Amino acid sequence: MEPVGIYWRPEGMSLHGTRLRIRGTCLLLRLFYFVTLYSVTAVRVQKVSPEQLHQLQAVLEGSAVEKVSQQQSDGIELFADVRRQPGAHPSHNELSVNEVSNYFQGDVDLSLTQYNAITNHLRRTGSRREKRKIGKSPFYNLWDRGKSISYDFAENVPRDTRAKIRDALRLWQRNTCIRFEENGPNIDRLEFFDGGGCSSFVGKVGGTQGISIATPGCDAVGIISHEIGHSLGNFHEQARPDQEQHISVNWNNIPLGRWNNFNAVGDAQADTYGLPYDTGSVMHYGPFGFATDPYVPTIRTIERSQQTTIGQRAGPSFLDYQAINLAYGCYKNCPPIRCHRGGYPHPNNCSTCMCPEGLAGDHCDFVRASNQECGGVIWVSEQGFYINSPYYPRHFPKGSECYWLLRSVNGAPLSLKFDGKFDFYCEDTCDKSVAPRRTFVSKTHEMLVIMKGSAGGSQGFQAFVQARAVGTPTTPRPVNLRKVVTTTASPTEVATAAECNCGEWSEWIGECSQVCGGCGSRQRTRQCAKEDCHDVDKRPCNFKACPEGTNFLINNGEFHILWRGCCVGMIRSQTECTALASGENPLFSIITSLLSSSDQKKAERTNTIQGEHGGSLPGDGKGQRVWKDY
Repeated sequence: MEPVGIYWRPEGMSLHGTRLRIRGTCLLLRLFYFVTLYSVTAVRVQKVSPEQLHQLQAVLEGSAVEKVSQQQSDGIELFADVRRQPGAHPSHNELSVNEVSNYFQGDVDLSLTQYNAITNHLRRTGSRREKRKIGKSPFYNLWDRGKSISYDFAENVPRDTRAKIRDALRLWQRNTCIRFEENGPNIDRLEFFDGGGCSSFVGKVGGTQGISIATPGCDAVGIISHEIGHSLGNFHEQARPDQEQHISVNWNNIPLGRWNNFNAVGDAQADTYGLPYDTGSVMHYGPFGFATDPYVPTIRTIERSQQTTIGQRAGPSFLDYQAINLAYGCYKNCPPIRCHRGGYPHPNNCSTCMCPEGLAGDHCDFVRASNQECGGVIWVSEQGFYINSPYYPRHFPKGSECYWLLRSVNGAPLSLKFDGKFDFYCEDTCDKSVAPRRTFVSKTHEMLVIMKGSAGGSQGFQAFVQARAVGTPTTPRPVNLRKVVTTTASPTEVATAAECNCGEWSEWIGECSQVCGGCGSRQRTRQCAKEDCHDVDKRPCNFKACPEGTNFLINNGEFHILWRGCCVGMIRSQTECTALASGENPLFSIITSLLSSSDQKKAERTNTIQGEHGGSLPGDGKGQRVWKDY
């Protein structure tokens, strides 16, 4: 219809006036069309009815019952020694907020299209579930690659909650190629609203799809990032096809109507992209999800030490990001780049690597900088030493983060054993008011230790770390540094040979503890029946004089004063340092005796934190502790 047909030109109005009126009419129609279109597209996609949802849940229960009936009935024994710590704070997540019977899998919304696709599939294949870590068409669709995802807020979302939602979106945007645009122009879009719970559709459903973030309750960045993960296509981690290799489900402590939430799927139905099972995923249920008895877990990890890592809601994990990057092909066009320690080309910068948490550098070569006096790259010998939280045993500051990259000097695996007071904020997903009793052993010559004290006000931890003896399969006992006896010890300081019943000496192992000056030593060990026996033997090494201007060395738990580049008590001959005739360092012994115990402790603490000070040499990886700011 021509716009001029809507209005009559009044008598006396000029043609110029008529043209103005026609233009105004066009503008009016266009505005009306835009408002009408927007009002239609702003209507949120409807969820399936409660009746349809309950019908689907009932069908899926059959699959769970059939599976459980085929399993052995002794599964409850796996949970006999696992109980909620009496003082533990309940984990706050989406399941603690929602009325879970109103959702698929506790917090997932289903569109009518998704519901029909699932039910039609179940009619064809029986009660087998079609569910994935990353959803696939025709059940679940990914968003358009290369196009930003438009989003906006409903009026009932408070300002503070909007800020947290933006923070959660930035987490995904910073670590993937996904882009979000507030009030963007796309018809397919996200709308955050307060629907009384925490929920989202899985993948793109078309039109305006809601993500419910109730305030209070769901207004935490970790929970919000979980729901955004669903909207990008992520399912819950514990439903992976390889579930039984990593977790056990306590069906006896789950109401029958909730069993479908724990079903695993077959390999043919899953897209895990070859990624390992992630107990630290933000998409993983917590240990007490759907529990009838709130003090007995519903999930137990096969690797017992990971029991208190499941269910975290701090934010997406490294593998959560990688799953989305693989699903959306975020770095498939990046040129080859060498990334160490599990890194891969960064989706936002192909010239650098996306590194696992705690690591840094273009190729994941370095450790992330700590925000307190702790952490760093540290070379560890069989003699071992302690690491601890800031100011231990006093309280560490709120928000403390420490990152240690430990490396053994002899190429053997490392062991870590917690010792002394262990005090952290106690919560279900990190129930650590009591130190783990086991000794942790690395699979390689490296161990990454991360401490995050978000709550603060706790004493933290102390742990003894040492390199295992080469060829020794048993877990080494921590060496009491005050009882280490060198070859010059007097016979009165050790037990008799018969009482010790020591084995053969090992080979001289590891790098020299110092790089120059004749101050360092190598060591060998042997197993003895008693702790007071001569089980550690040392000999000096690296007699090349240190560079001019180096006055002392503080490395590997040792403090050495230098004179003309040689350890005090040694004589410099051209570029080499030679020992006195007696082989002793009498002057060094005198100086050492003058140091107060507090001075020694201060030196030791400085060594642990910053590696080298003053005129000491920069670390070159030769058995030295090195602090690097990366």
